[in-house]
Amino acid sequence: MIALELINNEIPPLKHSDSAEKALNWMDEFKVSHLPVLKNGNFVGLVSESDLLDQMELDKNLDELFQHLPRPYVLSKDHIYQVLSRLSELKLTLIPVLGENEDFIGCITAQQLMELFAKTGSIREHGGIIVLEMAKIDYSLAQIAQIVESNDAKILSSFIMSSPDSTNI
Repeated sequence: MIALELINNEIPPLKHSDSAEKALNWMDEFKVSHLPVLKNGNFVGLVSESDLLDQMELDKNLDELFQHLPRPYVLSKDHIYQVLSRLSELKLTLIPVLGENEDFIGCITAQQLMELFAKTGSIREHGGIIVLEMAKIDYSLAQIAQIVESNDAKILSSFIMSSPDSTNI
């Protein structure tokens, strides 16, 4: 699944000429803490609720309040894991999706991603959870699958975590 398939069309972008008050109202309405800002149809950045609340004059437009906005985004062809990683890394409630020419296509919310993952077959299916800890060098999904399947079971999902201060996974 790629970012283009995940776009949420319910949340419109702000225009650079919109007021900070309008931005805060939309954030409250759509239950997000970030919104994309466009100028002449081009993505100029992402405004956050905390940045807006730091401003004293909420009646001013976004252009007047901010000289520069951060520009986090994902490309339309990015994999869902890249989208999730970027959202998590930057602690965003939504992330803009841009096309190959950096044209704004839409955005993806963190809530939407959580709902999508919760609906995946590997989470909804009945079954058990097996947690293994082993040395990285000993890990072989093929061997684990062989043991599981030789006991008339199936692996529906696999998730690997590692710690920087350990050689185990």
